Formats: sequence, C-alpha cells, structure tokens
Amino acid sequence: MIFTRKYKVVTPRPLRLGGAEIAYATSVRYLGVQLDQKLHWKEYIKTELSKTYASLWACKKGRDCGFSPKISIWLYKMVLLQRLMSAAVVWWLTAERAEVRNRLKALQGNFLRAATGAMKTTPTDALEAVLDLPPLGLLLVGKAELTAYRLVCPGEWIPARAAYTELNSPAAIKALIKPSTNSKRIWETMEELKKLEKHNKTTLAWVPGHGGIHGNEKAGRLTKQGSLSETVAQPVGVPSVVGQKAIKNKIQREHTHRWKNIESCRKARAAMLGPSSTRAKQLLNMDKKDLSTVIRLLAGHGIFKAHCKTIGISEDALCRFCKVEPEDCLHIMCDCPALAVTRLQCWGIGFLTSDRISRRKASDFSRLAIKAGIEI
Repeated sequence: MIFTRKYKVVTPRPLRLGGAEIAYATSVRYLGVQLDQKLHWKEYIKTELSKTYASLWACKKGRDCGFSPKISIWLYKMVLLQRLMSAAVVWWLTAERAEVRNRLKALQGNFLRAATGAMKTTPTDALEAVLDLPPLGLLLVGKAELTAYRLVCPGEWIPARAAYTELNSPAAIKALIKPSTNSKRIWETMEELKKLEKHNKTTLAWVPGHGGIHGNEKAGRLTKQGSLSETVAQPVGVPSVVGQKAIKNKIQREHTHRWKNIESCRKARAAMLGPSSTRAKQLLNMDKKDLSTVIRLLAGHGIFKAHCKTIGISEDALCRFCKVEPEDCLHIMCDCPALAVTRLQCWGIGFLTSDRISRRKASDFSRLAIKAGIEI
C-alpha cells in the first residue's frame, strides 16, 4: 500500500515474493482502523457511523419503546460514543471538515431527539445545551487530547519537534559532522545529538560570538544566570487526574462559549444562559413525557402557535390563552397575562424576565405545564 498526498498516484513496479506478484492495496485495516492511501479516513468514518446508528436505533425502537431517557443517554455516552471515538487520536483532525462535522452533528441530534421525545425541528445545539452534552466534534478533540496525555505521562508519546542549536565555534561544528572522532567529549555530544534526532528535526548553525543575534545573547544570559544560581529546583509530580480534569474543563468552557455566540436558537439562548450539569441531571430523572414537555418549553420547539405558523402547519400565531400576542415559549413562561395567576401559584411570581428562567428547576417547568393544561 502506498501512502501519498498526490492527486495522481503513480504505481511503482510490482513487488514479488517467491515469484508471485503482490498487488497494491488501496486500503487496509490495522488494529481496527481502516487506513486509506491519503489518510482521509472516509471509509472508516462511514463504517463507524453506520455501526453507531444501528446500535442507537436498537436502543430506541419507536416513540414510547426502548430504554428510559436516562439509560439511553448513559449508553450513548459511555458505550456507543466510546466505541466511535476509540481511534480519535489519529483521525480527530478530519472531524473539522464540513462534511464530517455535519454528519457527526446529525448523528447526535437524531439520537437526542429520539431519546428525549423532542420535536423533529428542535436544533441539535439546543438539545446539547439542555442536556449538557458538548458537540461531538468537541468530544472527539477531548478524547484525542486525553489519549495523548495518557501516553505522554509515562513517556510513551514523544511529539516531534524542531531543534535548532547555535554554536559560536566553526571548529566544533566541523568536529561534530565528522564520521569519527578521538575526543570523548565530542563523541558524547554526537551520541546526545543522535538521541535528539530520533524525535526531532535537528539543525546545527554557526553564529559569530557576540554578533548581536538575539537567541545567542539570550542563551549567554541564561548560562550566566544558571552559573550564579545556587538553588536547585526539585521536580514535583502532578497526578494524571489533574491533567484529565483540565482537558475536560476546557471542552466544557468551549461548549459554553459556542452556545453564547451561536447565531441561531434565539429563544433557547434567552431561556438558558449556558449548559448546566445540574439541570441535565434533573431532566434525566424525569419520565419521558415530562422530559419532552420541559425540553420543548426551553428549546422553543413545540406545539406553540407561533412556531406552528413558522413551519407551515397553522395560520394563526396568537396565544391560545390571551389572544393578544404571538404564542412562543418565552410568552408562555414570562409574559402571558392569562397565565399570570398560574405562574404566581407555581413559581411565586406572575411576570418575570427571560434571564430568570435559567435559574428555575426543571420540575418547575413541568409543574407550570400541568397546572396551565398546556399541550405542547
């Protein structure tokens, strides 16, 4: 098999073993990963997504069948996603391509809608914020970073770097590039350079002493500073869990940042300031009917008359209760005068602003829907 980035691949002379010709392959499976000639990972990602879809729909058969939402989400996060992301450390960059990013987003959105009973028009971004589940692309990046970190800690992963060494002695450079030497110090330096070259691209450069070169002068200052220093720093070990937690926190911050700066989901962003693990736990402890109702209220995609008019299944957008303003999720939860008494009985306040919605418990929204008799 030939790995290349060239558009047109020129096949060299065929290989022979014992008189038999060995054909060149266009792809090969190694350690469970399908490798293609240009390392695009298209066939591998397509196969893994198909397997994941099959497993997802085995968990969710029909609207009211299968596992509970809590068990379904747990299986998705702990089993199915872990299998999908098992080799993320080698193909995570491919997830940045628009085609792959859209397919991953569709996978997560389809499952979350099926597991929670949300309306088919509910955006994936809103569901991810409600359930505190970062986008699949971010999860892939986090998985790749965690794998790299796990390998770096025991020294099993040494990333390639470029090493640039400056010497102010032309004689030293000439001695180092010779194939042999009689000097023990030069031989030891050669051995250290060989070790350095195993994982780095090494360059030796000659610079005139005191020639005004920034790097050379800085090295001189650091050498002098080190020679004057009497204290020796002792390395202190850091538990690996600290690095793992830092990576997970970074993914969570990026998810919150994306949610706050997204252009769509205007009503959902008004009702939810950001992803919340506390809200997600409260929602997943509900039965599917209550969970579906609360998600429709928070995401703004339900049988609201304004939304129904937007998607073309209703001609009237006025509120079914007050008959004055368009009916959407924010109007029901904040402004509808006909539901002011109901909100007062359930929440202790008749009218409230959208920023106070995010502070309420998940059960508060379910209680409001039941008390007002809202079918969404």
